[in-house]
Amino acid sequence: MSHRGYAMIVQFARPTVTIDRLPFAEQFVVWAMRLRQTAGDTGEGFAQLRYGFLLARAEDGLGHFNRLMSVLDAAAIRPLDIRCLTCRRVGRDEARLLAVLAAFQDERYGMCDALLADIVPPSAARIAADQACILARIMDDAGLSLGRRRSADVIAANAAPSAAAH
Repeated sequence: MSHRGYAMIVQFARPTVTIDRLPFAEQFVVWAMRLRQTAGDTGEGFAQLRYGFLLARAEDGLGHFNRLMSVLDAAAIRPLDIRCLTCRRVGRDEARLLAVLAAFQDERYGMCDALLADIVPPSAARIAADQACILARIMDDAGLSLGRRRSADVIAANAAPSAAAH
């Protein structure tokens, strides 16, 4: 990877950079995480998620996304830093999950385990990793490449801290 590629990822992860600076695929995933966290997995919020995944041509990924988020919600070892829909900054765990999906698309499987270990215990991480891997493949097939050939660990390590105001 070029030096410029690493610099771009670090820039996306800085708390002062707004979400509108992220590429579309990353914006889509952050939107989906925030909507799922806010509206849950039923009702109008889920209908909006379904429509979003349909428009993104990744409708087969919705079930895997929902199961991934359910595992993280149920087994998180600390409160997840997933921001509200209107927050302009990327939360630490939002960046971490972007990094997980990017690492799976880049076939860097060991990195995924390490990133998930900061969110859930090992048994839940394995379940989450299975869902994230399938979701990443579906998204990649739909043309939604998340940080391909970028340093996913830099995204997660430099994301906005949980305490940042939004």
